[in-house]
Amino acid sequence: MKSNAMPYDERLSALVALLVEARPLCCWRNAALAVFQLPEFFEGGHYVEGWMVFVGEQSLRLIEHGWAVTHDHRIVDPSIILLEEEASSIEYFSGAAYTRDQLQYSLAGAILPLICDAGYGNDGMGHPGYKAAYERAFQRALEKAHELQLDVTAIQVLTRQENVLGVTILPQG
Repeated sequence: MKSNAMPYDERLSALVALLVEARPLCCWRNAALAVFQLPEFFEGGHYVEGWMVFVGEQSLRLIEHGWAVTHDHRIVDPSIILLEEEASSIEYFSGAAYTRDQLQYSLAGAILPLICDAGYGNDGMGHPGYKAAYERAFQRALEKAHELQLDVTAIQVLTRQENVLGVTILPQG
């Protein structure tokens, strides 16, 4: 599985998924809980909101997504490990990254993804880094479609509007 310049840590992703009781289709929740509840893995790391390009056997998807990054720059994705469909490749495109302290400050009563609850518009595209991540991911999806000899219409773009279970309100506390 490919994940840009940062390696994807499948074993740690599986462990973290168990420890935070990861839920399918709740990527932002799962990643935020990982960074917040597991400082032994994520001290000096980040909670990340952005986009991923998922290439399956018969599918090519551009997905709005959340994941975590360790202090030594390994991608930990406690949500992708829950999928039944295995990806031939996944590439991550970071739009906004939050340290554990920033996350702790921002989480109380917040709606995830944080980018959409921070004055950047309902889709987060008012944030230059988030919009740039989408544009890079979309360009990569086009390249993958060409490599796989798929029509551009084969690219599915999935945002939280189509996937309401991805939006999670964490309790104040």
